[in-house]
Amino acid sequence: MAQTTSTTVANWLLTEVMSQIALDPLRGKYALLPFLNMADISGRATKNRKIRKKNAIAAAVDDSEGVDFTASAVALGVASNVTITPTTKVQGVELTTDAIELALPGVARSQVVAAIQSGSPAALPLVRDAMTEILEAHYLRAETDALALFSGLSESASSSGANPTAAPLSFATLLEAMLKLLDNNPASEDLVFVLDEVGVADLRTLAASGAGAALSSIFTGGGAGDLAFFNHRPDVSRNGFRGSFAGIPIYAANKAIMATANTGAADRVGALIVAGRGETGAPGSVRGFAELTERYEPSLGFEYDLGKDSLLAVGRWCWAVAEHTDEHGVKIIYDKT
Repeated sequence: MAQTTSTTVANWLLTEVMSQIALDPLRGKYALLPFLNMADISGRATKNRKIRKKNAIAAAVDDSEGVDFTASAVALGVASNVTITPTTKVQGVELTTDAIELALPGVARSQVVAAIQSGSPAALPLVRDAMTEILEAHYLRAETDALALFSGLSESASSSGANPTAAPLSFATLLEAMLKLLDNNPASEDLVFVLDEVGVADLRTLAASGAGAALSSIFTGGGAGDLAFFNHRPDVSRNGFRGSFAGIPIYAANKAIMATANTGAADRVGALIVAGRGETGAPGSVRGFAELTERYEPSLGFEYDLGKDSLLAVGRWCWAVAEHTDEHGVKIIYDKT
């Protein structure tokens, strides 16, 4: 008969795991998540979040002496609300006790089983690596969903017209994206390019030897001084930061989870976006192009099944991402190869 003992992992384990992810040189890249507005709706009466969008008001008009002001010219209201409904995401992994024992030299199987069954905090470090993988799986899903929002942006800058088939990314495409986004008069100019490593490599090649497409062909006069307009650097911190173009940071996301365009060619979809800071509407916050809404924070737990002689480690997180305002982003389409 299987005997299962459940234990709730202490908060300090979650903190320890998150710290380990931040310091691990081999961790995955989560380039976009830090640039989303974060909103916590835990404890709310409803299980969704509504984003209020103000409509634009017109400029003031001339007045005439002796004419009564009877009504406002524009009714200040709220355009269509955007609703975000967080969903619980669950990720688990089953480990045999033998696997744990082999991975922990000097720790006997009986010690592992006894610690888990008794709910001893001593068991928590034994499963920390598994918990780290589970938490990263949640972050990976959130990053994937956030990157998928790029495809829904109405403004587009393309490396070769509306339907590129084999055109690499160019500086001209980045300049086009900048013009379109700034022409929308966004609320903030805290801008960020999000590409993949192929796009960054295309720009690096252009800066060095691009025939007919290097910076010198864009700016009159040209010369080596133009290369300072594009700076490339190694991603030492593993947060996706790869340099800058025209003073705007460039972040490279994981190409495996980026959206693709044009079913036949499957070109990559990057973007130039307004970065978000804080919670939308809060003092000092900067409204970005999208928001991550959390109904409850990540939690980790595990249970031991005596019948299977296995450890089931489980993580839960309830969240969702959604676009704020369409004019806060321009998608960038370029060849993925």
